[in-house]
Amino acid sequence: MSDTSRSLSFVLPFWNEVEGAERTIAVVSQAATELINKSVVAKVEILAVNDGSTDETAQVLDDLATQNAYLRVVHHAANQGLGGALRTGFLEASSDWIFYTDSDLPVDPMVCERAFRATELHDADIVSCYRLDRTGEGLRREVLSTVYNTAVRAITGLNVRDVNFAAKLLRRAAVTDCLPQSNSLFFDAELLARAMRAGATLQQIGVDYFPRSVGTSTLSSMQSIRDTARDLGRLGPSVSIRK
Repeated sequence: MSDTSRSLSFVLPFWNEVEGAERTIAVVSQAATELINKSVVAKVEILAVNDGSTDETAQVLDDLATQNAYLRVVHHAANQGLGGALRTGFLEASSDWIFYTDSDLPVDPMVCERAFRATELHDADIVSCYRLDRTGEGLRREVLSTVYNTAVRAITGLNVRDVNFAAKLLRRAAVTDCLPQSNSLFFDAELLARAMRAGATLQQIGVDYFPRSVGTSTLSSMQSIRDTARDLGRLGPSVSIRK
């Protein structure tokens, strides 16, 4: 598989990730080099969105950018939430394709190689990854995810496994004109629904999942759950893909 012109932007949102930022950029940079060497893509950028971090994340990322030709950093003066960070990343991305994942790297960035293969085999605009084994995230998050995925299917009509898993390859032209309004975890479902309503095609692939090893996730906090439920109820019916 090769493409002499295809370009890729890794979009990574960061919020108070000082413990793992350097490792994350190193791993994604290594993947970028490998993808280019294998002719999967011709050009790669790593777009790190610092979402108003209150620790030293901003400084670490800026320092890394002076040494890393792939890395570009965008800063939010104040925290805008996961959706806000991703929206900025998508708008700032300069490549034909976007792969976004969390800054704690829940997936090997080299899954892009398989994801690109899926786009070619099925002429897909979006490849949405799902976790083959979720036992590492704990019972509470597994139950919350099951309930949420069921609610998303019921309200939006999206039949996507693990809709919130942060590992998706997107053709930039298929999503930039239909970016979500939500800043909560509903961002993923809203993004897929809006893109599919606009004619985008989607495929899914299963991937190995790596639980967070440093830092603390706030994605299953009560505030995050409330915000996501609010956006699902407020925006979900308007983006339904049901005819």
